[in-house]
Amino acid sequence: MMRTHTRWQYTIHIALLSVIVIFLLFGRARAGAPEGKSISAVPRLYLPLVLDRPVQADGVGLGGPHKMAVNPQLWGRFRWIYNWITVGQGFGDWPGYRPMIWDDRLEWYGGAAGIRWFATRWPGRQWLFLNEPERASQANLPPEYAAQVVASHRDLVTGADPTATWGCCGVQVDATGMAWLNRYSDAGGPVGDFWHIHIYGVEDCNPASSLELLRNFEAWAEARGITRPILITEFGCLFGGPPQRACDYIANIVPALRADPLVTGWAWWSSGDGTYPLFDAQGNPTEVGQCYLNTGQR
Repeated sequence: MMRTHTRWQYTIHIALLSVIVIFLLFGRARAGAPEGKSISAVPRLYLPLVLDRPVQADGVGLGGPHKMAVNPQLWGRFRWIYNWITVGQGFGDWPGYRPMIWDDRLEWYGGAAGIRWFATRWPGRQWLFLNEPERASQANLPPEYAAQVVASHRDLVTGADPTATWGCCGVQVDATGMAWLNRYSDAGGPVGDFWHIHIYGVEDCNPASSLELLRNFEAWAEARGITRPILITEFGCLFGGPPQRACDYIANIVPALRADPLVTGWAWWSSGDGTYPLFDAQGNPTEVGQCYLNTGQR
């Protein structure tokens, strides 16, 4: 039999429903606040809109006009960035920024005090030590001396921030670089939380050649009992040719890097330098840049 309702019964039902809705809304609002604080007392963090955009690629070295320019729109396309130096203002606040101590000199960073300040102000960063110390045109440090330098850098950074991690040594792992690493290791050179290396192939812009260097380095580290995660801080094509040449290289090497369980990330050289920069001076992707952005992140 169909049940009939009076007007008062409908009114009571509506009133009860309203009370339940109000109770649920109030309870949900209170659940969002830490205990002992009102909603109005909880600070709100407004991140730049660029962070709402999906990251498009893994890493990049900021070169050319982008090296010292604060550009969140460009940075936001990458999981991590670095610029071969340690810069606090603008860069330090970017969570994907990885500081570097390029060689044995600290005056570029305001001395030891400047490094301590950065490490204390932005704790938990991944620090990069040295850049191609085996090359006369780059950091150019004898491996035995570099072992002392890296130990000093390590103590400086981790003394200021025990949560910091660090990697060495930015070596191009061809025959010259591996000979340098042998001497560095023989001299008791510190092994960090990770290695950072460069893998420009002996045959330029050839994925197989770059990957051969990577595999040889991995075998060397395993043989010495110093296997660590690997961050590739430079790779790319050094010599000229049509953009498609670099795009083909990118399309073939990035999946192989992603499949390597030791490789934690990679950075193209570079955003604005070299034969195949990823962006023009205005920050617009080049043809090669768009190919790299299309590969995705680690």
